[in-house]
Amino acid sequence: SLFATSLFSSNILFYLQSGYFETSAELKPLLHTWSLAVEEQFYIIFPIFIMLMWRFPFKFIASSIALIGLSSLLLSEWISTGHPEANFYLPITRAWELLAGSLCAMYLHKNRSHKQINFKHNCASFIGLILILVPIFSFDKGTTFPGLNALMPVTGTSLILLFAHKGSY
Repeated sequence: SLFATSLFSSNILFYLQSGYFETSAELKPLLHTWSLAVEEQFYIIFPIFIMLMWRFPFKFIASSIALIGLSSLLLSEWISTGHPEANFYLPITRAWELLAGSLCAMYLHKNRSHKQINFKHNCASFIGLILILVPIFSFDKGTTFPGLNALMPVTGTSLILLFAHKGSY
């Protein structure tokens, strides 16, 4: 586990060894590093993708990211029942979640004057909070995750990133 963690690949090791909530998982003190590995893999590949796309117009880049994200989400949903461990651990089915954050950052970069607070922003950020809280209290062991069920918390987080600013409720 320590070796895989240092190579940003603990998610792959844990995928090959066992599920996250299995009894044997209790004996793996570095199991929590799977999500860090997914992020590290994303942060290695995504900048390379952006460098390759940099010569294209901003809207094309954003559309490409959205299309890749949608493909990742659909793949995640497709394999959520047949291969839940792969869906949980592998970066290809988790990429859409990170790409959603990238699209938020791109939007905020292009709309710097977006920081003004108004009723619509407060409503959007409040809806975002609700979209995060509902899964916390309604998802259970039988809920397939990730996949379409992850849309609620990811959308909620995106709404908060986009519309909750200093001075908003």
